[in-house]
Amino acid sequence: MINNEATLEYSIQMFYRFGWVSFGMVFFFNIGFIILYIFDFVRGCRMTNQQMMDEARKVYYYDKLKAYEEENADVPLGLVNKWVKKGNLNDRNYDVLPDVNIRIEYYRIAKLSNGNFEV
Repeated sequence: MINNEATLEYSIQMFYRFGWVSFGMVFFFNIGFIILYIFDFVRGCRMTNQQMMDEARKVYYYDKLKAYEEENADVPLGLVNKWVKKGNLNDRNYDVLPDVNIRIEYYRIAKLSNGNFEV
């Protein structure tokens, strides 16, 4: 069995095919990585770092608040306000908010032409 030419040829063909399948899998993985890199690069060119951080923060706190709302029936108003403020969740889907009044204040500081600041 060990020195049989048919077995030896079959083993060589099996390793040869396995090598090509492995090469193809690595190739597709690398192509996918390059596509994701190009997508991230184009997205990075269209958005500033501040916008990307704001979006990530918004998603994080929205998911955190949603998970807390699903686990607990009574959500403390202070906790909701804290997470809404930290995540800047002003444009949330209000249908899924708990039945509480949330007040979100927004201040804009502008520099006037005379050099003074206005709130």
